[in-house]
Amino acid sequence: MLKKYQGGASVKGGFYWNTAELEVVTVDGKNGPLPGGPTQNYLKVPALALIPLAMGFSALYVMFLPFIGFAMVLSLVVRKARQGGAKHLGGAIVKGGFYWNTAGREFVTVDGKEGPLPGDPTQRYVKVPTLLFIPLALVLGGLFVIFLPLIGFAMLPILLVRKSLASKGLVNVARSSVRKLAALTAPES
Repeated sequence: MLKKYQGGASVKGGFYWNTAELEVVTVDGKNGPLPGGPTQNYLKVPALALIPLAMGFSALYVMFLPFIGFAMVLSLVVRKARQGGAKHLGGAIVKGGFYWNTAGREFVTVDGKEGPLPGDPTQRYVKVPTLLFIPLALVLGGLFVIFLPLIGFAMLPILLVRKSLASKGLVNVARSSVRKLAALTAPES
């Protein structure tokens, strides 16, 4: 059973749990006073009890660390998106970064610490957070990898029809290509 002590009492050195503030207080040396007054209550905690407690908190930390990381990144993205939603007019001096031209539907880059936005005051721009480009690049890269073979296979029939490989024959196309290449690389006389 845990023995109870009040603040200000002289106790043996060790670990004591402050029940009001939910914290562990250490008393150094062989003897020493507990902090606080008689309204504060303490329980003596055996040192061996702290080992499984520390292991439990460590396990919780390791299990929830990825979620903590994701939450921190998400809060950073939300904060940057809120800051980036400000509208600017053409010709305004703004901080360096990426801006979306709402009328022209194009990205504009302002280099350096600050610079002017192109155009006149009738054009509107929205600052785009740089962190937004990371997921955008991942999505576009994934789409490129997925659809590249399909694009290649779709271009082959178009190439066959446009160059009329079916009517001229593959050998004739190869001959004409070699002749054109030889004419381009031939030395001038």
